[in-house]
Amino acid sequence: MKFRTGKYAGLTVDHVKKIAPWYINWVRENRPEMLRDISPKKANTNSRSTKHVDDSYIKSQEQSFGMNFPTNNC
Repeated sequence: MKFRTGKYAGLTVDHVKKIAPWYINWVRENRPEMLRDISPKKANTNSRSTKHVDDSYIKSQEQSFGMNFPTNNC
């Protein structure tokens, strides 16, 4: 695992243990989240296309704007 942030960002934890063991102790006490491995986020299975959209509040153009629109009934 590599440090993502901090003084030794980009270096592995094992390497930092060898060159600066005091830093590992400091991280454990002050920033333990830096020693946690990042787990990949789950893919979002809820896409917009599969969700039911409640469109019962949508009115027709005539109801929404209070006017008559021409129709193509020639």
